Amino acid sequence: MNKVRTQKGAKIFLVIFLAAVGAALILFSLNNKLDYFYSPKDLESIEAPRGNFKLGGMVQVGSIKLNGTQTSFILTDFESSIKVKYTGVTPDLFKENSGAVVYGYLDAKEFIALELYAKHDENYMPPAMLNLE
Repeated sequence: MNKVRTQKGAKIFLVIFLAAVGAALILFSLNNKLDYFYSPKDLESIEAPRGNFKLGGMVQVGSIKLNGTQTSFILTDFESSIKVKYTGVTPDLFKENSGAVVYGYLDAKEFIALELYAKHDENYMPPAMLNLE
């Protein structure tokens, strides 16, 4: 009887142990895939992260300058701002006084964007729908 109880306890312990290891692996994997973005104010108050990271804010009015496929603009959080350079085609929603998230690296107080994401609010309407009048 004692041997059966010991085997049952060992199986229960094994199941609980494997479940805990599985949960730990899932949480570790999810933590590595999370993408946080910094604001321009964060870059002043903390040491800038090394390598590539995301930077988010609003595109300052009057700051967008196009030169072929190279776009430069100022990203601000209304407390601080930083100049951003991006080479490539900008998204349709990218405009002044609109939210943007850029992925890239910091190079001498200038952010070099490798990817550019335009943000919109929850009341988004496609441009085609707005011109149906």
